[in-house]
Amino acid sequence: MSVLKTLIERAFPRLVHARRIRRLGAREKEIRLLPLLCSEAKIAVDVGGNLGLYVHHFQKLCKSVVVFEPIPVLQSYLRKQYHDVRVEGVALSDSPGQAQLRMPSGIHSWATIAASNDLALADPAALTSMEVPVRTLDSYALDGVGILKVDVEGHEEHVLRGGIGLLSREKPNILVEVEERHNPGSVKRVSDFLRGLGYEGFYLHDAKLVPIAEFRIERDQPMRNVGTSGKIGRYINNFIFVPADQSARLQRLAAS
Repeated sequence: MSVLKTLIERAFPRLVHARRIRRLGAREKEIRLLPLLCSEAKIAVDVGGNLGLYVHHFQKLCKSVVVFEPIPVLQSYLRKQYHDVRVEGVALSDSPGQAQLRMPSGIHSWATIAASNDLALADPAALTSMEVPVRTLDSYALDGVGILKVDVEGHEEHVLRGGIGLLSREKPNILVEVEERHNPGSVKRVSDFLRGLGYEGFYLHDAKLVPIAEFRIERDQPMRNVGTSGKIGRYINNFIFVPADQSARLQRLAAS
C-alpha cells in the first residue's frame, strides 16, 4: 500500500471501507438474493468473514451477526468497522484443535487450512503461514440461525460436518463457495451431504437461479477463468442451498 493510500485510509476509514464493500459487492451477484434468504428475526453466521462484504449486508437484514475469521489482522478490521457484530477469532472444521493456515502474502481471501488446496495459482515464494485455533460450529450451540455463509477455500465440507447439529436443527439457508480446484469432487459431495439433510441446491447464471443438478465442472468452473485477480467470464463457485420445502418459493421470488 502506498503512503498516500495509507494516509487516506487512516483519515477516512469509514469512507474507504464503504468504497471497498461496493467494489467487492459488484463481483458477487449472489448479494441480490440476500433479502430473500435472510430474516430480520434470525441470526446470520458468516464463516470466513474476510473484509466484511457479507457482514455488511447481514447487519442490515438480520437480527444479529456472528462472524468467524481466524486471521488476526482481519479480526481487528472487522471489529473496527462493525462494533455490534460478534467476531470469533477461530477457524471452523469438523474437530477442534490447531491448524496451519496458509495464504499468499497480501491475498487474505485465499487463506486456507484445507490440506487439499495446494494454492497452485499462487507464487510459492510468497506463501505465508500461521497457526490458528480450530473449533466446530456446533460447539457454539447457536440458536435462531437463519442463514449460514461459508467461504473457506476448500475446507467447506469439514465446516458443514462440524455444524451438522445446527443444520439439522435450525435448517438455515446456506450460501457456500465450493471450487473443484481446491478439493476435487467437492461440489458433488457438498450437494449430496446437504441433500441428505433435506436441502435443495442452486446457483446463479445470467441472473437466473439454476438447479445444482445442471452444474457442469468443465463448463462452469474452467480454470482459465480464475486467477489472483479474481474471476473472469463464466466461473461459478457460489451455491445456494435452502430447505426443500422452501425451494419453490425461492425460485418464484428470484424470478420476479
